[in-house]
Amino acid sequence: TTGASSAVVAAESSGRGFSCGLLAAWSRCRCLLHRVLRQKAAFTGACLSVLADAGCDAHGIDVNPHAVAQARRLVPAARVEQGWLEEAPWPAGHFDLAVLSDVIEHARDPWAFAARVADLLRPGGRMVVLTPDVGSLSARAMGGFWSHLKVEHLVLFDRRGLSRLLERAGCRVVTLRPAAKPLSVDYAARQFETFPLPLVTPALRHLRRLVPHRLAHRAVSLPMGEMLAVAEKL
Repeated sequence: TTGASSAVVAAESSGRGFSCGLLAAWSRCRCLLHRVLRQKAAFTGACLSVLADAGCDAHGIDVNPHAVAQARRLVPAARVEQGWLEEAPWPAGHFDLAVLSDVIEHARDPWAFAARVADLLRPGGRMVVLTPDVGSLSARAMGGFWSHLKVEHLVLFDRRGLSRLLERAGCRVVTLRPAAKPLSVDYAARQFETFPLPLVTPALRHLRRLVPHRLAHRAVSLPMGEMLAVAEKL
C-alpha cells in the first residue's frame, strides 16, 4: 500500500446472507471493503462518506436497490452499483486491501468467498477479517447464550479455523489477535432487541431509558468475543 489509512466498517447481520459489499479505491492505494447489513436496517452511506472525505475514489455494490439509491443520494461522489460481490466484474489483482468486517460468518461458502476476495487482491495485498471467535473467553463463558450465536451466522471460526481459511485462499497470516468492538448503549440495546437474550435485553432497555442521549450514543471499545486477522496475499 502507499501509506493511506484503512477503514474497518462496523457491520450488522442479515438473515438472508450477504446483503452488502462496499468497495473503495484510494487515489493511490486501492481498498476493498465489505459490509453486511441487518434486515430492515437503513444503509446510511457513512462508510462511503468517510472514504470519500479521506480522498478515496469510492465504489459501492449492494444487492438491495433501496440501499444503493440511498448511498448514491448521500454520497454522490461515490460510484455505487447494485449486485453481488461474487459476481462483480473487477479483474484479478485490482485491489491492495480487503477489509471484511463481520462478513465471513454470513457466507454460505466462506472458503469460496475468501478465495474470491483474495483473487481481487494484488500479490502482497492485505486482507483484514473481523469475525466472532468461537474459541474466545466470552464464547466459552456464555455457552448457548453467547451473543454471536445467531441464525444468520452460518459459519463460526476459532483462530485455527480462520488461519486455515485464509491460507487456503492463498494468503499468509500476518496478525491474528482478539479484537475490541466500539459499542454504545444505544447500539447494544438495539442489537439485543433484535436478538434478545434473557436478562440482558430488559437490562439494556432499562439502561437506555436512564442514560442521557449524548452518553447513550458514545461508543466505548469492549471485548465482545471477536478476532481480527490480517493476511497477505502470496
